Amino acid sequence: MYNILITGGAGFIGSNFVKLIKNFKQFSKIIIIDKLTSSSNLKNINSYIDKKRIFFLKLDILDFNRLTSVFEQNKINSIINFAAETHVDLSINNPDVFVKTNIIGTYNLLACCLKYWNRDFSNKIFFQISTDEVYGSLSENDNPVNENHKYNPQNPYSASKASADFLVKSFQNTYGLNSIISHSCNNYGYYQHPDKFIPLTIRNILRGKNIPVYGDGNNYREWIFVDDCCRAVLSIFLKGKIGSNYNISTNKMLKNIELVNLICELSDNYLLENNKLKKSFPNSPIYNSNKSCDLITFVEDRPGHDFKYSINSDKILNEIGFIPKTDFKDGLLKTIDWYANNINWWSDVLKN
Repeated sequence: MYNILITGGAGFIGSNFVKLIKNFKQFSKIIIIDKLTSSSNLKNINSYIDKKRIFFLKLDILDFNRLTSVFEQNKINSIINFAAETHVDLSINNPDVFVKTNIIGTYNLLACCLKYWNRDFSNKIFFQISTDEVYGSLSENDNPVNENHKYNPQNPYSASKASADFLVKSFQNTYGLNSIISHSCNNYGYYQHPDKFIPLTIRNILRGKNIPVYGDGNNYREWIFVDDCCRAVLSIFLKGKIGSNYNISTNKMLKNIELVNLICELSDNYLLENNKLKKSFPNSPIYNSNKSCDLITFVEDRPGHDFKYSINSDKILNEIGFIPKTDFKDGLLKTIDWYANNINWWSDVLKN
């Protein structure tokens, strides 16, 4: 039985993970904390909070004293750390907050474990949610990298996540903390911040605004539907080997321009089949005898833009038996449908 602390639990992946585990009885108490920045929203999880078994606290992981109180009052025996600043563009413009949250915040959580668990780590787990970006950029013909690949972060975001991973590993090695780290490829799906790549593309199609694509659009990314990523995290938490790293991927690799064109095609078909949405999105090209792909606009490339991420997930398949379930096009259609029918959600997020 776990009294589990979910940090960043009102954010994109964290809130979808809470949705997944809310009915799992082995989690006897679920404590969700989140700073509630622009990347998170209490509305994502409000319906799950019952104040009997599932609780929420607005809390910054930089606040060590309050973190300690949460541990003590709730007898926390496991952590999954989703809390992080994640937007690469923002990390380039304001690296300070990424260093504080992703590095110092992770250290605070580790220090709380050390203090409250009093170095007795039996039946306790610290699960760090990392990213494929810590491995760095690959060339076009490079093979997917496995968990033994060296870290080579190329921007302030990935460098801060790599630093956090090394802190976790150091507490495992030095103090015997039971830790696990996961590295996921790019997630997409419900509750993702409206300014991230896929939601922004969808929103601009709906509103008839230009779709910005960095450089020539030939950078590669690998994608996983958020529900599948959350199932992978749960499988690793329950079955993973302590001290291990696990890659979470799908082998669904596309150039950015290929992805945008696919979203345009799927969105146009979806909107034609749902003509009632014309009242909400009268400027969408397909309702004006045009195509969404006409909105694509190439913009100046991002500084230090990593060319390609690609990770090998044989380990999670062979050790745990995890396989993603969601077909990529089906996942995109679910995402398009969600953003088209949740305009109030993303409008509110953009106001904050």
